[in-house]
Amino acid sequence: MSNNSSLSRRAALRQQQELEERNKKTKRIVGAGVGLLALTAVVVLVIVIIQAISAPANKPVATDQLTPPNATEKHGILLFGKEPTAEKPHLIVYQDYQCIWCARYEAAFGKPVEELVEAGKITAEYRTVDFLDNGVEDGPSRRAAVAARSASSLSTSRRSSRTTRSPPPPTPRASCATTSPRTPGSPATR
Repeated sequence: MSNNSSLSRRAALRQQQELEERNKKTKRIVGAGVGLLALTAVVVLVIVIIQAISAPANKPVATDQLTPPNATEKHGILLFGKEPTAEKPHLIVYQDYQCIWCARYEAAFGKPVEELVEAGKITAEYRTVDFLDNGVEDGPSRRAAVAARSASSLSTSRRSSRTTRSPPPPTPRASCATTSPRTPGSPATR
């Protein structure tokens, strides 16, 4: 019987030693992880401090590079860069580059508006909107508007806005399809 009790004591001792070894190993792994995390935090902090020290104190923002030369305070783009005056009528056109009806308006009235502005009879301003994106922060209408504005910073002509217009989608979207153009004399306008 003494043999059995010594064997069970040995097995219990061995289990206890294995448990202690596993605990030591776990503590080493956790300690190494915490140490690595602390080292990473210190390195990031040092990099941030060095960049803050080496950066100029009052670095000016290049607003002249961020704003197109023919932009207005109301976020529009002047046609041919001609400023509005009190003597001439000022036309403001709101457009979405993904809107079928906006594209049709541009096709029908874009050239006459350009001719009137070039002749000095009116001034015109195009303000881009992104209502067809339906709240999507970076939708196709917004990207097209940003592209038009970027192209506008290269040129003060209207052609930059016309070339960035995407072809209209194959079917009207719900927000555009609720109204249809009416022609004089049609049953809807009588």
